[in-house]
Amino acid sequence: MGETILEVSGLRHTIAGRPVLDGLSLRLEAGRVYALLGPQDSGKTTLLRVLGGLAPLQEGSAAICGEDVRSPAARRETGMLVDEPALWGELSVAGNLELQGRILGKTDRKRMGRLMKALEILPRDTGRRRVGSCPESIKMRLGAAMALLGEPRLLLLDELYSGLDSDDAVRMDALLAGETAARPMAALLTGSFLPHLWGPATDFLLMKGGRIRAHYTKEELTARLPEGFGGTELAALQETLEKEAAE
Repeated sequence: MGETILEVSGLRHTIAGRPVLDGLSLRLEAGRVYALLGPQDSGKTTLLRVLGGLAPLQEGSAAICGEDVRSPAARRETGMLVDEPALWGELSVAGNLELQGRILGKTDRKRMGRLMKALEILPRDTGRRRVGSCPESIKMRLGAAMALLGEPRLLLLDELYSGLDSDDAVRMDALLAGETAARPMAALLTGSFLPHLWGPATDFLLMKGGRIRAHYTKEELTARLPEGFGGTELAALQETLEKEAAE
């Protein structure tokens, strides 16, 4: 087994009296990209909000690199894009990254340049516009770059791939592969559609009713697919997996 980046046990969370996370347990290892799949009301975003400190940890335990998720040490090891990207609309893409770097104490301009180049959000790509006037796809890519800027050990990306076109998704896949190879890092990506997350993921977690119902590696799922498979076959496989998890 690889190094443990995230350890969650018995996590429970209610909103307006309704259980959203129901005794959820989870372990993420370094070097892996986990796709968290489930319907809209399964608790995916709530889980990321708790892990990222945006919602309280009500019951259970969660640790990032051995540190309680509520601690400053855990916060320093976490990069996230949850809900809408938190951007400064009056600044350029580069200006957003520079300000984020100062907040994080990470002012390596070379790293900023590498992230912008990898996601094609350099000034020549964005026309040096203020972020507030940029297309949503640029805002999403910038949000991902800002999440990665501090070289986190745990990366949380909520529904990112649903806002990327095919070319942007390929660039993001390559960046995630490079980041997880460069240091002990685990990434947790949420989505509702298996084909969107097939490219970047090494592991697939099925979530329903506030719990993780099943965990598959990409190798395990590939063995269940026909040769030359595409999006149609992946969508059909997702339906099968969801039925199995519900049994």
